[in-house]
Amino acid sequence: MTGHTDHADDANNKAANQIIRDYCRANKKVLYDFADIESHGPDGVYYPFPTDSCEYYASRTGARLGNWAQAWQTSHVVNVDWYSCDSAHSGVLA
Repeated sequence: MTGHTDHADDANNKAANQIIRDYCRANKKVLYDFADIESHGPDGVYYPFPTDSCEYYASRTGARLGNWAQAWQTSHVVNVDWYSCDSAHSGVLA
């Protein structure tokens, strides 16, 4: 599995996760890619500078732009499009 996103150590984290992805591809391994999950919203939008709580930034040192999980939730219907549950590493509204 990859490590979760780490906005404070973005370059090192991305490099380490890429080594894991390359190894898995080369050796036909199954990969649970936390960093990839935390970098993509349910609608497929990619956020290149997220945190593990789904906040996202303009760049590694840039301004906070929002929380993609909370924005997605507020534009979708609870108990239809998403369900409230306690989960680590998420931006879930309770």
